[in-house]
Amino acid sequence: MFRFDLLDRTGVFLGLGLAQLALLAAGTLATTVALTAGAPLPIAAAPVVVAAVAALARRRGVRLIELGPIVVSWILYRRQAGWRAPLGLFDPNARDLQPPLPRWLAGVELHEAPTGWGRLAGSGIVHDTTTGEMSTLVRVRAHAFALAARDEQIRLLAGWGDVLAGFATERGVVCRLTWSDFATPTGMGEHRAWLARQPTVDGPAADSYRALLAETGDRSAGHDVVVTVTARARQLANAGEGAVIDRLASGLAKATDGLLRALRAAGLQADDPLTPSEIATVLRTRLDPISARTPPTNGALAERLGLVPVASAGPLAAQVQWEQLRVDGAWHRVYWVAEWPRLQQHPDWMEPVLAFAGAGSRAVTVIFEPVPPSVSQRRIDRDSIKLESDAAAREDKGRRVGAQHRRLQAAVAEREAELVAGYAEVAYAGLVTVTADTSDALAAACEETEQVAREHGLDVRPLDGRHDTGFAAGLPLGLGLARPWIR
Repeated sequence: MFRFDLLDRTGVFLGLGLAQLALLAAGTLATTVALTAGAPLPIAAAPVVVAAVAALARRRGVRLIELGPIVVSWILYRRQAGWRAPLGLFDPNARDLQPPLPRWLAGVELHEAPTGWGRLAGSGIVHDTTTGEMSTLVRVRAHAFALAARDEQIRLLAGWGDVLAGFATERGVVCRLTWSDFATPTGMGEHRAWLARQPTVDGPAADSYRALLAETGDRSAGHDVVVTVTARARQLANAGEGAVIDRLASGLAKATDGLLRALRAAGLQADDPLTPSEIATVLRTRLDPISARTPPTNGALAERLGLVPVASAGPLAAQVQWEQLRVDGAWHRVYWVAEWPRLQQHPDWMEPVLAFAGAGSRAVTVIFEPVPPSVSQRRIDRDSIKLESDAAAREDKGRRVGAQHRRLQAAVAEREAELVAGYAEVAYAGLVTVTADTSDALAAACEETEQVAREHGLDVRPLDGRHDTGFAAGLPLGLGLARPWIR
């Protein structure tokens, strides 16, 4: 059985965070000054009332004090966030250039690994020039996990845990691991095309089989699981720019090779890293899966095979809206997994969520950040002291220490015991991206997704006002949640 820890929302003092305490203090000070100056009570009380509402009130589960910066960012940066790519129709070298990308993907470049990578030479590298991070992408498959015996499922999950733990080292170059499952309707087109080439067979069995295809074919979905390993030059800041890039690429090569060995040792089928053209294909498919379902029937052979040139990986147009994001012909809405199941779960608890074939396309992304042991110990000490002092403050004020607070204290104690036993700690976050071909179809697909999430203990919240940055973080490019342009 597996259990997820609760998100710590105990704050700093009596459940309030620093921003809330500062806002309440400012409102109280303003009211005090107004009363001292002789202002009427209704006018003098206005600052503390406004501060209390802003600090304590919620809208759709989000505190107003947290929503304020999002609204300000939306007004300043995203309110008129329409973007169109320069076409460059008359540039003879356009196919050799990096793709033009919107602001929320700015700084992303696709390159080919140097020959120094040995057998991995020619692999694709995603270079985020805004943060200096580099990533490689690996396709991974695990056959019939849901049908495997419980002991085998636990072994596979333990193997994946070993993969994550292998990168939680001091002064390590790997800062992030991401897995992303992209599910899109297939309509069983390949099988139907194969069936059309077979000799025609009549009879009740054949009629029943065709009826089954007609009934279930539209609900069938194909899955593409990509694992991304991201390296950051934490310890190379004093080197020259060229030296940093070369040493970071060398570190990423070693990390990628170690990831492949660990995945295969864990019983997972891992391919060699994707090439730049394959990464471009993945990016184009995620940006606009509606258009990608119909491959071109003419043009270059690579394009007819579904391979996309690097220069064509980006979109032609994008428009950011408060509740959704439109990229070319696709509409996207991104959810953050605010809460994971509270009850203990079996190893295959997420299978119904991933296997659900609803309307539109859907990507489930989980971002892991390995935590070095020394950092884990400092976080455990800090969380333990904070929870104990908060509990003492509640008791001194005559307030009750609830079950959620006690469970958080028990979780911290378990984390420390596991760290002492040699287990590594990882931070993680989940994102769900829902895609459809129209705004109305997106709304219907989002209702289905929210319902399935609730049925399996997930609390998902839309990233309103931040769908562009959330969508970028959900792509299998290793960008993470803390790029400089995320405001």
